[in-house]
Amino acid sequence: MITAIDSRGLAAFETDWRALDGRAFSLCQTFDYAQAAVAAAGRRGARSFVVAARRGGAVCGLWGLTLHRDGFQSVLRPFSCGTNTEYSWPLLQAPEFADLLFHEIANFAQVADRLMLYNLPAGSRLDAAAARLRLPQTVQAIDSFTIPSARYANWREVEQRLSKSMRYDLRAGAARLARSGALTIGWTATIGETDEVLAFLFARKAEWLVEKGLRSPWIGRPEVPDFFRSLARSGSGPLVAAVRLDGVPIAASVCLVGPRAVEYLVTTFDPRYRTCSPGKLLLGFLARWAIERGLELDLRIVPAAYKERWPVERRAHVTRTVMLTTLGRVPRPGEVIMAARARLGRLRRSVSGAAARRPSAPRVR
Repeated sequence: MITAIDSRGLAAFETDWRALDGRAFSLCQTFDYAQAAVAAAGRRGARSFVVAARRGGAVCGLWGLTLHRDGFQSVLRPFSCGTNTEYSWPLLQAPEFADLLFHEIANFAQVADRLMLYNLPAGSRLDAAAARLRLPQTVQAIDSFTIPSARYANWREVEQRLSKSMRYDLRAGAARLARSGALTIGWTATIGETDEVLAFLFARKAEWLVEKGLRSPWIGRPEVPDFFRSLARSGSGPLVAAVRLDGVPIAASVCLVGPRAVEYLVTTFDPRYRTCSPGKLLLGFLARWAIERGLELDLRIVPAAYKERWPVERRAHVTRTVMLTTLGRVPRPGEVIMAARARLGRLRRSVSGAAARRPSAPRVR
């Protein structure tokens, strides 16, 4: 069953959704997240849908999707804050119900050209069910970076795996900041604090984009901080962590604290305090907090050099682009450019490899 909804329409699914919340891996699969996502979609003019799978009349799977125009195509995406890096998989009573839910997806060919399936665990039942969809699709492989709670009994064991330079940076950075003022590291405790830190975080991210000469399709849109402000008010649990000096944030992160993992979603720091390593201090706090509660700290799928300095485990994921219509098969300009860059990269590696294997000519004396 596919149902078009707004914020009021979502309420009809609340009982079934909350009954399945205990099966969630990520906070973004929960009803609280869905409420914030539907409200954000409405603010930007996108349409929202709920896909429900039933067995014996009972709901065994739910998935929230938004529909909007992306260039010349209509695209369905899972509920999201805008980054599309969440683990926004369907919420299922059991993995074997994935086929029932994906069977409903073919009906979306009436309203959309493409369906995006972001960050599915590679080789999982969910990924296999998506692969069995009798629709053309492309697959992009990508890794996540996780500090696994099952491997470490406590923070001390994690700390021992860090390099000497990292441990020094954590101690020395905290000491230098403490000499400059009252240092606090932790979750925001009130809505007022959360709003203040979110304002700092997104203002700083916008400045960072300008400094790096980068563009972002989501940072800077007013509905993005509105999304997190709404989620903070849902009472779903800790959301925003910060390093503060005399009460003023100098590093901050939005995290999705779910039943099994703390997902390190969006982060930033004030570059004026770079030598004090506020970003490392914040990450150290989150790692300790997660491990002490038996949760994984998931540093997510975006590659970054700093993640490799922590005792992370790489996990394979895939993003699938499912073409629902003939128009959906037409490559978008960005995809053509990315494909050309990939072919050029392979050609360069091939030429470099051939040059390395070519025997050098004998030197003439």
